[in-house]
Amino acid sequence: MLYLGGGVINAPARVRELAEKAQLPTTMTLMALGMLPKAHPLSLGMLGMHGVRSTNYILQEADLLIVLGARFDDRAIGKTSSSVRMPKLFMSILTVQSWVKSSNRT
Repeated sequence: MLYLGGGVINAPARVRELAEKAQLPTTMTLMALGMLPKAHPLSLGMLGMHGVRSTNYILQEADLLIVLGARFDDRAIGKTSSSVRMPKLFMSILTVQSWVKSSNRT
């Protein structure tokens, strides 16, 4: 599962390419809404307390979470307690600048 935040707002093409090539269901914070259109088959909409309820459940069941440009604040992922199941594996990059630079190397 791909979890996008405002830190990737300047790289929509790269993010979409990643989601589509890897076929990753994608959720977004408020600041990243629009990175994938609502009607895109991989878009799960916004997560968190003001987001799509089913997206929050899907997040809890994910085996892998790739986080780009997002923080883990309580409005997005809720309180971190032992009752909340978190993914077994996750990768987090707060800003996408280094990712874009490294992906442009040939």
